[in-house]
Amino acid sequence: MALAGTINGTLAIRAEVGAGCQIDGTSGGTANFGVLDFGPILTLEIENDVYGQTSGAGGNGINLTCTQGTAYTITLDDGENHTGARRAMRHSGGATLEYELYRDASLTQEWSSSTPVSASATGVSESHTVYGVIRAGQTAAAPGAYQDNVLVTISW
Repeated sequence: MALAGTINGTLAIRAEVGAGCQIDGTSGGTANFGVLDFGPILTLEIENDVYGQTSGAGGNGINLTCTQGTAYTITLDDGENHTGARRAMRHSGGATLEYELYRDASLTQEWSSSTPVSASATGVSESHTVYGVIRAGQTAAAPGAYQDNVLVTISW
């Protein structure tokens, strides 16, 4: 003889989302954060400050997405050609042009190796533009291209 009945129980459903960040538009390996190009300087002595800002795939340089609420920092090192506490671009003949990097367009918040950007992620893509200036008064001793590479480190 069959009897009708009901049994109730619970099924636990779980997930764990870890804190993390990814660089937008990068699937792995080394990220390319674009270029900060000051453009041509057409004088023998830099008479006025020369400005630039990053441009890249997203148009703003450092673009990343981190899990919501994740605290992260972005550090820029002093570059390959720094002289003391100053970053510098180097010409193939050895001449240098000093420059400074900032996190704001008004150039009031320097972005040095000892002053990283610290933020708490919103969970959506965030852009961090790097602003640069070559200060007036430097002598561009040799014509040609000047270059430096700055290591970007994102930690969370």
